[in-house]
Amino acid sequence: MRGKLHILGKNIPAWVIAVALIVTTGGAAVGVILAGQVTGTISTTASQALVVRTGSVSGGAVDAGLFTMSDNGTAFTAAAEVHTGDQYNVNLTLANHSNTELIGDLTLVAPDGITLSVAGAGNTVAGPVQTKGPNPSVWKFKLAPTNASTRTIEYTGEIQVLKLSAAGYTECLPGDIGKQVMANGVQVGTLLDYDNTKREWWIGSTSTITRGSEMLVAGDVNAAKNYNASTQVYTNETTDINSSAANDVVLPPIQTTTAGDYMYFGDATKFGTVRLNDGTAGIYTNILIVWEYWNGAWVSLSVSDGTNGFKNSGINNITWTPPADWVTNAVDSVTKYWVRARTTFNSLPSTITAAPLGTQGWQGTGAGTADSDSVSGISGEDVNGNVYIPDLVITVAVADDIDPGFYSINGTLKQVAQ
Repeated sequence: MRGKLHILGKNIPAWVIAVALIVTTGGAAVGVILAGQVTGTISTTASQALVVRTGSVSGGAVDAGLFTMSDNGTAFTAAAEVHTGDQYNVNLTLANHSNTELIGDLTLVAPDGITLSVAGAGNTVAGPVQTKGPNPSVWKFKLAPTNASTRTIEYTGEIQVLKLSAAGYTECLPGDIGKQVMANGVQVGTLLDYDNTKREWWIGSTSTITRGSEMLVAGDVNAAKNYNASTQVYTNETTDINSSAANDVVLPPIQTTTAGDYMYFGDATKFGTVRLNDGTAGIYTNILIVWEYWNGAWVSLSVSDGTNGFKNSGINNITWTPPADWVTNAVDSVTKYWVRARTTFNSLPSTITAAPLGTQGWQGTGAGTADSDSVSGISGEDVNGNVYIPDLVITVAVADDIDPGFYSINGTLKQVAQ
């Protein structure tokens, strides 16, 4: 899984099935296809509670892995070309759409020369080791429901569950998951999940977050540029704004000859917060800073600007609600979701006594004030006590006495009544 967090939707717990393709044939390539049907019922209805939600092929030297599934999630096919000694993963995420713990049967059928074994991290998995096909092998396991908006799996450290106040709350976006969580400007952990309706955050951290803490979800600034309207030159500030070196980010206003200096902040996904450490506060007169975003044209963006037009030194937040009509556009040949701070001249003469200079910045979306002390979750649990689902690992070993080629392993996941 390469250490990355995998995200699930509300009320949809999941098993991640990793298929390791191990080849021992004398240097020859062997392609392996994993295919199967997902079937089953929930209670006395005919609804399909266990389905394939997503999947991918990764690991080893795979550069052309293939994963496809049916529209209703009841069938899947994964393929990869493998070589001697390589190991590959087929990551298959299965969803339980019910609110009841289910017992599942995982049935696998393999041809001669394919050896299978299944193990589960922290879950009871029972079944035989199949040494020769085509007779099926069956493993049983339990799949717990998730009654919260838990979308994070494979996290086994301590979790802080934090409730935030309604006043001043800025909703998180999917792109915030995995970013830093800051409390009063100090990094305290990583955002694992959130529920904007309840204003609750799940934070990977061992430290209690105290009531009244000013919270922010933020990571490195994805892209930053300034533009000098007089010289008509863009300067890429991305590297400088992500370093702690003092006063190395040029902020507007830059000059007083021509209006229209800009500072751009961009990301591949929508965001709603820029947290900026101004090393040198700007001192200027008759110059205004206005904020804009792109919806097909540059239009006004309503922000809460803690920097006061880059006049306030120290760490301050610039926040806004990401507009629904915000779209990407190219700035200096770089396409992102961009916001920008633009200078206008209020009257003449416009003067700059001290040009504002930034030291470091962060960007994200979620922000607010802790409504109470955070609650420590038991390892791998969310606020409702639902365990984050760990891996089911299917190990597929290819014998060294079979001919190179493509081999099919058929798998069926069936929901079994308790």
